[in-house]
Amino acid sequence: MGLFWRALAVGLAAVAVLPVAVVTATSAVAADGGDDAARGSRLAGSANVTLTASSGPYEGDKIWLEFDARAQGSSGVATGWFRGKHRKPDGTVIGELEGYINCLTVSGTGNRTATATGAITKGTAAGGSSPIGMGASFTVEDRWAGDRLGWTWVPQGELLPPCQRRAVEMLPLDSGNYSVRR
Repeated sequence: MGLFWRALAVGLAAVAVLPVAVVTATSAVAADGGDDAARGSRLAGSANVTLTASSGPYEGDKIWLEFDARAQGSSGVATGWFRGKHRKPDGTVIGELEGYINCLTVSGTGNRTATATGAITKGTAAGGSSPIGMGASFTVEDRWAGDRLGWTWVPQGELLPPCQRRAVEMLPLDSGNYSVRR
């Protein structure tokens, strides 16, 4: 095999085993105004976290949250939804909810952070109370070192400005993945 063909084969093999580099390059083009930038920001994925001692009697419980939200331009105005479940360590579901996302902002270039706000439209909370109408503020860190998730529920009637970050604690994911794009 000639030198040219050997170099071509090695180059193609390198492209096949380095998809991360291709994705990173594509993302960099999008951040600089390439075709992907026209699609706007996005938060998508689902993951589980374990509540810490700061959650009091819920320490050790599992929270699962799933998102699919998109925003056009830099205004943050978004369309999308979220769903969640609160489980005891034995798997018993003690709360479920669904809601809409109405604002999404994304910051960062390599490690990206999404802040999304919205409201709960359906569900039950731990203890049987109704969370319907409560505001929701989520922060998702899409990091090379491992994603993190934080959130806050805002009581019905309390003002929650669009895209206001209110997460009190950022928790590492136990499983799952979030994708944050701008």
